[in-house]
Amino acid sequence: MTRATFGRERVAWGSDFPFVSSGGVEYADALACLDHFDSLSTSDHRWLTERAFTRFVGID
Repeated sequence: MTRATFGRERVAWGSDFPFVSSGGVEYADALACLDHFDSLSTSDHRWLTERAFTRFVGID
């Protein structure tokens, strides 16, 4: 498998919303959990929360 199949460029954080909130967790709280991953770089965080989606919809 390659990075073209999986990776930060192919994931849109929160794309399962509103289901994330069905368990009593608000979107902002779910997003804040990313801050607890020490191995997640600033660049990775931006890809997961912004860049992958904007690239997918063609607004990057």
